[in-house]
Amino acid sequence: MVFGTSCRICDFLYDILPMGMFGIASSMDAYRSSDVVDTTAKGSDMRILSIALRVLIGLIFAAQGIMKITGVQNEWRDELQVATWFWIVTGVIQLAGAIGLFASFRFERLIVPGGLLFVVVMTGAIIQHIRIDDPVSHMIFPAVLLLLSGAIAAIGVQGSTEMSVATGETGQGARPS
Repeated sequence: MVFGTSCRICDFLYDILPMGMFGIASSMDAYRSSDVVDTTAKGSDMRILSIALRVLIGLIFAAQGIMKITGVQNEWRDELQVATWFWIVTGVIQLAGAIGLFASFRFERLIVPGGLLFVVVMTGAIIQHIRIDDPVSHMIFPAVLLLLSGAIAAIGVQGSTEMSVATGETGQGARPS
């Protein structure tokens, strides 16, 4: 098992997070319901990992987006040699993606696009660091965020595949009754 105390971690997240936001409470209630979610150790651990990663990455990108939009990071923008308009657009994309990740607690189909969006954003960040000959140490944080965002997308793909198998869906048009 990834987490030996998976139920306690889930309960902890349920208790400390503002669950009314973006339908997180209903998602957590679905997690607790054995009728909706795969109750094997691997399935529940992956669900907990997905929740933790989406909360973490969502908060990081929301903060980054807000700081870019409000101009708090303008000195950093100048060091990275990024145009002002592009910096603001990046901030809007980060904020929208964070909102999408939080909304994925209610609308699980947003998990994969949200994760992939941040993979693209962090790939661009790493490319920019390389372009201006930044030291590798400056690329570690974007690389870690890229990997975590990829993990969110991968877990989302795995979860949607398992859900399709469990519900008997056979194509994109199929919907559970």
